[in-house]
Amino acid sequence: MQADHGDRESSRSAALRAAEAFGGIDALVANAQSYSPVKRLEEVTEKDFDRVLDTGPKGTLWLMQAVVPHMKARGRGRIVTFGSATGITGGAGYGPYAASKEAIRSLTRTAANEWGRFGITVNCICPASVAHRLPPADGDTERQAAYAAMFDDHPLGRDGDPEADIAPCVAFLISDASQYLTGQTLMVDGGGIMRA
Repeated sequence: MQADHGDRESSRSAALRAAEAFGGIDALVANAQSYSPVKRLEEVTEKDFDRVLDTGPKGTLWLMQAVVPHMKARGRGRIVTFGSATGITGGAGYGPYAASKEAIRSLTRTAANEWGRFGITVNCICPASVAHRLPPADGDTERQAAYAAMFDDHPLGRDGDPEADIAPCVAFLISDASQYLTGQTLMVDGGGIMRA
């Protein structure tokens, strides 16, 4: 279904439709967020910042608020949010995005504290960033060199795969196998954070 997770009412409507269609809500994987162009902090505009705040921490919170009543009614729920190593390391050029991702990690810990008594666990994944690391086109030698250098000192020497590397960790966090894990951030990045 089409929805705008940056809009609180749209998130509430999406959750309601899902609950009606499936008889309740067991899990939320909040991994959608818009992106801002890479630029230095002194060049960041209000529009740049608003885009990532509206679709990042605010959008994540609206979705969490929308599903929590359904999870409370079931006495169980799993929420998985998405942060970024960039938020932890403060990657140059990624100021608004990094700040929004750290806000999501903070919301994750607060939600874990407030909703644990209802059987709801809330955890965050900081995945290997796949979307903007697609191999550069032939002939783009500058980008090809940067792409190769990115993995020179990476512990596993490769980028993560969304289905083979990230999805299994999400599946674990929404399963009963993770029932005693909450408020945590899992760095699902092949050890990339160790280079920071």
